[in-house]
Formats: sequence, structure tokens, C-alpha cells
Amino acid sequence: MELFIVTIMVCLAVSFALTMFSERLGIPSVIGQILAGIILGIPFLKNFIIGENGSAAISLFSEFGVIFLLLLAGMQTDLRKIKHSKKDILIISFFSAVIPFLVGFLIMRYMGYSTLVSLVVGAALSVTSEGTNLKVLLDLKVLKTRLGNIIMGAGIADDIFEILALGFILVIAENEYGTLIGFPFKILGFVALTYLIVKAIPKLANIIRYERTEVGEFSLLMVITLFIASSSVLFGLGPIIGAFIAGIIIQYSMNKREEHKMINDLKILSFGFIVPFFFINIGINFDFSSIAKNFLLFLIILFVATATKLVGAILASFFTDITFRQSLIVGWGMNARGAVELIIAGIALQNSLITPEIYSVIVAVAIITTILFPFMLKYYLKKYPKIMN
Repeated sequence: MELFIVTIMVCLAVSFALTMFSERLGIPSVIGQILAGIILGIPFLKNFIIGENGSAAISLFSEFGVIFLLLLAGMQTDLRKIKHSKKDILIISFFSAVIPFLVGFLIMRYMGYSTLVSLVVGAALSVTSEGTNLKVLLDLKVLKTRLGNIIMGAGIADDIFEILALGFILVIAENEYGTLIGFPFKILGFVALTYLIVKAIPKLANIIRYERTEVGEFSLLMVITLFIASSSVLFGLGPIIGAFIAGIIIQYSMNKREEHKMINDLKILSFGFIVPFFFINIGINFDFSSIAKNFLLFLIILFVATATKLVGAILASFFTDITFRQSLIVGWGMNARGAVELIIAGIALQNSLITPEIYSVIVAVAIITTILFPFMLKYYLKKYPKIMN
């Protein structure tokens, strides 16, 4: 227990120091937190400070960090703007998912890798990390802009594609075709359960308001969030989509004053304690030695990952009313992968679908594409202040 507490304390301290350093340089705090993970992931420090138990704890806190990030995303996502941009979101998510998937798959097959490895890499390149994007958009105060909503909405749609793709890959690997057939029924079951929760929330909230306890309201928020996220996992949809849906449900079950206070309370808990571990975990998984041994493969996949996301967003601009410059911002936003790509890589590695070398390359690409987005967004906001609307 003592070592566990020391590990958590050191992680938060290093993250806090580098976050402050990043902000003083005008760099989004997410960069400092990822750098903290890279430093703590140096073999000597990792073995001395973190150890196996500490790594497991950081991984667990990281999973909660993703849930809390997506909960906040749901609570702060203006569905009216998403509804207004529904066509744009669907078109952008289609191009930014399908093109990287196809090109990544074909490149890996051309280089001589198996169909399964190629499918995994294609799936990993197709996704977007809303958790990372949310923090960046929040830091730069552009989450509630039109492009901010499009990036978040298209990222969620990409997650659905990622879940379907990963499920399909696992079915091929394990020959469990019944799982694939039952997938639509899982979605219907989750939607039905979510609908029942929506109906129950107002009654529960009224009971808590009658007791006039802010702690009770916050506890209800936590219970609902974790219940929906865990239900989403049980239905085979993953916790990310469940947490996002929970945020939307909670947002529309409260009045504006309550919603504003609840979001502020949640931000303090999330960004002060839980979320940093999500970004620290990304940095810890960065392995310089594996990249050095597979540097050419790393450069090829990094180029394909970035170029296909940008090309996908540019192609989407021909079918939407976003401008060419706006499509570049969307492309850089969709290029940030973070947790979702790591989840795909981790599951694929656990199921022996890819080698540790391929896993390290995917992790490195996830980290670098995640780091690129805030720098590019800051550049465009400085040059074109009104470009997000």
C-alpha cells in the first residue's frame, strides 16, 4: 500500500510540474502530462518508482480517466449544434475512418504482413481519440464551437467504426461468428437500457434535491456514469461510448444552474486527479528501443496515419460546407489517436494478433499524432482567430 501511494504521488507531482511548465510556454497541458509519462517510462525510473503493481494501478486509473473525459464531453456537447452539423459529422467520420483503414491495410499487405496484422494496423489508423481532443479543445476554449463539435462528433462516430472493426477482427481470429451476428442485438439492448435510465433519472434527482445534499447529487452522477459505462462494456460496446452517452443523458436531465455546477465539480476531480493518469499512461508506453529497431516501419505508418486523415478531411470538405482551411483543422483533430488506438493495439497483442514490435510502432504513432494536434490547432487559431465557427 505504501509503495502504491508513493507511485501515485510521484506521478501526480511530475505531471503537475510538467503541466505548469507547458502552460508557461503556452503549450496545452496535455503535452506536459504525456511528457511526464515518457520520463516515468524510462526503464530505470519505471522499475525503481513504478514497478509492476504501479503500472497496473496507472493503467486502471487511465481507464477511469477515459471514462471521465468522455463523460465531460457528453455533458458539454451541444446536441443542437451536432444535429445541425449531422451531415458534416457523418461524412467526415466516414472519410477519416475508411481511407486510413484501407490504405493502412493495403500498405501492410504490400510489405508482406499477414491479413490479420494488416487489419489490426488499418483499424488502429482509422480511429480518433475524443478523450485527447476534448482536453485540447477545453484548454483552448473552442470545444463549443462548430468545428469543436464536429471534431468530437466525428470522433465518436469513428469509435463506433473502431468497435465494429475490432469485433470483426476478433471474430476472424477466433472463428466466433455468432458474436458478429449478435452484435446488432447488443446495440439494441444497450439503447433500451439507456432509455429506461433516462426515464428514471428525473425521479432520482427529485429525491436527492428534496434532501438538499450536493454530495448526493454528485454521487448520483458517479453511479449513473459508471453504471452506463459498465453496461456498455457488458453489451460489448466498450466504456467510451457508454460514458459519452451518460454525459448527454445527465446534461438533459438537469437545469442549467445545476449542470454548470456539476461540470465544475467534475472538472476539479477529473483534471486534478484522474485524467492525468490517462496521458501519463500514453507516455509510459513509449518504447524508444523498439522504434529504433523498426524505424523505417515507424516512419511509413506515421506518414500513412497522418496523410490519410488529412486527405480524408479534405475529401469530406467537397461534400460539406466547411472550408479547405477548416478541413485541415478537422484532419489534424481526427489524426489524434491516443487511448483508442492503444486499446486496439493492447487487445490485439493480448490475442497474439500482432507482435510486440508492431505494438510499439502503433503506440509511438498514437503518441506523436496526439502531440501534433494541439500545436497545429494553436497555429491555426493564432493565424485565423475565427476559423472554428
